[in-house]
Amino acid sequence: MKRLVVVLLWLLLLIGLLGVQGLGSNATTPPPEITPAVVNSTYACYLTCILPNYIIAEDLDSDGWLDLSVSCFGSSQVWIYRNLAVPPVPKTGPKLPSVPGAFLVNHSSLGGPINVPLGPVALVSGRFGLIADKTKGAINKGDQIVGVDGYPDLGVLSSVSQQVTGANFGATPPPQPIPSLWNAPNPLPAPPVHMAVGDFDRADGLSDVVVLDAGIPSLGTPPALYFYTSAGFVSAVVPWAILLPPFQPTFVVVADFNQDGWDDVAVSDTANTVTIYYVVGGAPIGISPIALGAISPTGMDVADFNNDGFPDIVVVGNNNVGNGFAQVLLNTVLPRGFRLLPPQPTWGLNARFVEAFDADGNGWPDFAVANFGSHTITIFLTQPGNASGQPDYARNTRDIVCLEPKVVDITTVPKFKYELQCGYYPTGIASGDFDRNGKMDMAITLYSATEEICPQNTSCIEVIFDVACGKQPDQQLHQINPQYEPQECKSCKVEPCKENVPPEAEIQTEGETKNP
Repeated sequence: MKRLVVVLLWLLLLIGLLGVQGLGSNATTPPPEITPAVVNSTYACYLTCILPNYIIAEDLDSDGWLDLSVSCFGSSQVWIYRNLAVPPVPKTGPKLPSVPGAFLVNHSSLGGPINVPLGPVALVSGRFGLIADKTKGAINKGDQIVGVDGYPDLGVLSSVSQQVTGANFGATPPPQPIPSLWNAPNPLPAPPVHMAVGDFDRADGLSDVVVLDAGIPSLGTPPALYFYTSAGFVSAVVPWAILLPPFQPTFVVVADFNQDGWDDVAVSDTANTVTIYYVVGGAPIGISPIALGAISPTGMDVADFNNDGFPDIVVVGNNNVGNGFAQVLLNTVLPRGFRLLPPQPTWGLNARFVEAFDADGNGWPDFAVANFGSHTITIFLTQPGNASGQPDYARNTRDIVCLEPKVVDITTVPKFKYELQCGYYPTGIASGDFDRNGKMDMAITLYSATEEICPQNTSCIEVIFDVACGKQPDQQLHQINPQYEPQECKSCKVEPCKENVPPEAEIQTEGETKNP
């Protein structure tokens, strides 16, 4: 009997150890070097409209300070936050005190809230050329478009109403609503998912957009990319379209991935794929699908993570139990395509959005991930080094391309995990130096606000100033010193390095061809 009791006790102990080991391997448990909370950073909470799902930073009034725009799915509005880091000084009376990093919500100086069609899901900013060279009357097709009035404009994508609209900012508030950008057919053929800004026609120097449409495969409407150019607003050109495979698309980003001088497009979908569409004049000249593995991508961003002059991609997604992962796709330029770095856990649930920026101020792009299900933001720091782990600064530049270019190997490590203070369920991130002190800041949209912080409203945004200061006192952010100047690669054995100068755009003017 005693022997049986001893055997049972050993079995129970073994089961307990296995259970503890299983808990320790949970992907949602961060390693000890992950900072658990914001320390030493300054944060501020601001009210916003219901269910904010996208946020961008742009200097809307051209005063040198980044403002914020938030699209709100629940109220079909865009809220505008004017940056009053340095309030205007009145001509008479005492000077106003400086309020670093203070944002004013829907102030008359910038207008807002802006009513938009039902279900706004994405925002872009750019110079869309919507100021007509007329003093009277409405803007008609064929009117001369001045284009650059010194103020950025907003493009708004609404999924429920399937429309592309916007807001035109100028010297006189409030912003003027734009009922239909670029003659976009409203409604679109199917619910749109996302949009991005680029210059696809290279004809006028104005911003164009590409809209990612989910399609309705069951009704025979495939997913598609629709390209709307600012020139199309004048000439009523039918927008270009690229039909996509019958997978559910999730996100779109724009960059000149093959360095031919034309903006290209990358699309993620639920088939665990990122597909690069190399585009010239709105028509695909090459398609490159990239398999990601067992994560379903939810967001992307573009940055040159290894400083070789070529735009790379960072993708975030989740596995089948909701654990978040981030993966960097290093651009090696055609015909090599992209090299995938190992996916890294975000130490959070339901990774939903990613924003690339230099978080630690060392000149190398990093990125932040919004963990929707864990109410956290995870910062990934880029660590340059070669295969042996030693720093390697010899890299090719944008002007020199070799047959076998030598580039910097990097690793991306989740270093800091911010516990959000103002609310829960982060959906979007915008970055910039909001208070202009040389350190990067973040603004995060939150579906739900804490009752203590925002008792008057159900949603809010949280602004974290000086991200690099958000660390525990006993931890240091990685710094890279010195940073050597780029070197020409020396591994070319068959052909010498050759110049890679993008072709110049040609503009037809009165029957003549001129290069800008």
